[in-house]
Amino acid sequence: ERGMNESIRKPVVIVGGGRVGFQIAQVLKRLNKKFVIIELDHRRFEQAKKADMPAVYGDAGQEIVLEAAGIKDATLLILTIPGLVEIRSTIVQSKRMNARLEIIARTSGPDYFEVLKDLGVSVVVLPEFEASLEMARQSLLVLGVPPMEVHRQTDTIRQEHYAVLLNDSDNY
Repeated sequence: ERGMNESIRKPVVIVGGGRVGFQIAQVLKRLNKKFVIIELDHRRFEQAKKADMPAVYGDAGQEIVLEAAGIKDATLLILTIPGLVEIRSTIVQSKRMNARLEIIARTSGPDYFEVLKDLGVSVVVLPEFEASLEMARQSLLVLGVPPMEVHRQTDTIRQEHYAVLLNDSDNY
């Protein structure tokens, strides 16, 4: 029983309250998961507050900002920001403050994939690749391919794509 409450109380820290971060926050809110958005852009910070979402204003690479967001108790850090410099400093600070932290990050291209993996990111998401997969999925559905087969195909493509990236990063 207590274990259940632990995971509910532990926040998810979302860095970046733009379109991607805001969308993730909405899903977490709908599922009653505890989360905090860290946002450096004041307009987006105000947007989050207006949507009744817990938000901290500031640079996620700063210890004081991460502390205010509750990084020490967090189970998951989600990085939706594009800049590698900001991502790197946020990961380094966060890991120092909470070694058990799981991290999910996005990257603009496969070039940063291995860098993020080396920094200890658990899951790296490639937005353009994911968009192409979703478009392929929708196309197959329109063409009358059964949903289970569509799911099987897209899952296989995703696994192969990320496996290739992981193998590539092992060769450096």
